[in-house]
Amino acid sequence: MCEYSDIIKSFDKSDIIYERLADWGKGGKTSWISPLHSSAFVALYRGFYQHQKHFPLECYEQLAGWECGLYQVLDISREDICKVLPILLTAYSFHYARQCIPFIRRFLAQGIPNSWKSIGPLSPNSYYIGEYPDNDSQDIAMDTGIGKLLSGIGGASKKELKNYAAAFCFERLQTVFLTMPFSDTRVSVTSEYIIPVKGSSTFFRNVHKRKWITDSGKKIKEDVYTGERFEFHPDELLELGLSWMHVVYMTAKENIQSAASRQQKADFACEPDLYACYRYLWYVLNSENFPKTKYDHLNASERDFAIMRDLDKMFPIKKKLRR
Repeated sequence: MCEYSDIIKSFDKSDIIYERLADWGKGGKTSWISPLHSSAFVALYRGFYQHQKHFPLECYEQLAGWECGLYQVLDISREDICKVLPILLTAYSFHYARQCIPFIRRFLAQGIPNSWKSIGPLSPNSYYIGEYPDNDSQDIAMDTGIGKLLSGIGGASKKELKNYAAAFCFERLQTVFLTMPFSDTRVSVTSEYIIPVKGSSTFFRNVHKRKWITDSGKKIKEDVYTGERFEFHPDELLELGLSWMHVVYMTAKENIQSAASRQQKADFACEPDLYACYRYLWYVLNSENFPKTKYDHLNASERDFAIMRDLDKMFPIKKKLRR
């Protein structure tokens, strides 16, 4: 058994999230998470969009609408959610950008009501994120609002809810290399993608050979991905994960410190476990292996400090905002 099996197991929250989705879909006031924590959760959105302004990800354009309803799905008052929140959001962003959640995509494509429109990405509308049921809207049918999307006539099936919940977890991934042969004896890697092992045939159906001739007259053959689905390079997925680690940690830490100064309970149950998230992220990227990291020899408090120091160096947002 892998010595990190406990870390691996702790990141599979699909059952917990499915239970939350099923409960939310029952309808009624008791099935909705209280708006009590919503302002803290909105701070995550602000942090994410500020981050993208200065350090845009390749997948950024594919993430339009990703925040829809997530306040109700990810309960930040739960410690078991907060500890691994960066990975839950990384996995969801990965699947969302790859258009693997048609259930939500269809809902957004139908057109959200005018009452849900936001001023901008830094100020998401309360109905859009799922803070309140949209009981009073005159612009949308009563059975199609976020939340009502999950139940009632035309609501989600159990299979759709299961697939939605699974989008917050990582399945086994593989790295695919598409190569450009320059001659019979020399091959140069031109493209690298990280895709799920399950269902990989969809990717390979969109890989085609292309022939072209260079200016010098040399004939080149190349394997090219021609699909419409966005596919991640391993470095892009790593940057996505590190970005969420930085955004979530900074948001949760500020919320917890602010609550302590006001002598009240924090909205975030805890800060994320940065070392476990970092470890797991490398597990996802390395085909179920756990390569050694530079943080392994440190104790628990030293690890979080060292990881945040390195993330601050990678993403010096505060310095940029001062300019």
